[in-house]
Amino acid sequence: IESQSLDVDTVSVTADPQEPAPALAIEPHFLLSNRLVWYPQNPVSDYATGTVRVTVPPGYRAIASGAPVPASKVVSLRDLLTQPGGTSFTFRADQPLRYLAVAIARLVRTDERIVKVAAARPGTDIESVVVAVETHPRLQSRGRQIALQSQNILTYFASLLGEAPFTAMTIGLVEAETPGGHSRGYFALLNDPQPK
Repeated sequence: IESQSLDVDTVSVTADPQEPAPALAIEPHFLLSNRLVWYPQNPVSDYATGTVRVTVPPGYRAIASGAPVPASKVVSLRDLLTQPGGTSFTFRADQPLRYLAVAIARLVRTDERIVKVAAARPGTDIESVVVAVETHPRLQSRGRQIALQSQNILTYFASLLGEAPFTAMTIGLVEAETPGGHSRGYFALLNDPQPK
């Protein structure tokens, strides 16, 4: 049998103008929270102070229950013995909490401001709250808007209650398919639905 010559077909692909442009992939985030049935449970459900420490891969950041503690104030034997390869974040809850949570994502610190609290009740010792906003990189503009809204909300409710509950509050704004969020003491994670 004689060899045959190869047929070459060329296919051209053009975009359909009526077809919507493909959406960008949603940036992932990871949330660990207690008091859900699939997580280990403490038999005593009570309020307590605590410290959360988490090490995340390069490029990731963490927000958690508690005020952030600078790395210079936290040195442990574990730090000296472990290999580098991530960033450690430590959060200390000086005000008693019932539930703890940690959120990990590729976050950018979009805004940080100190909000003065008019303590109307005697014996309140929190005079200001550090409000920080951490967002996925594509949500930085929205994060700056949320910083001002958070400041106004905190100021309003502190004026009603006569105090603020915590010395620090972090708002995490993450991309998601659906609206919603998660809130524990010291931080709130807000889902920002992405257009389809």
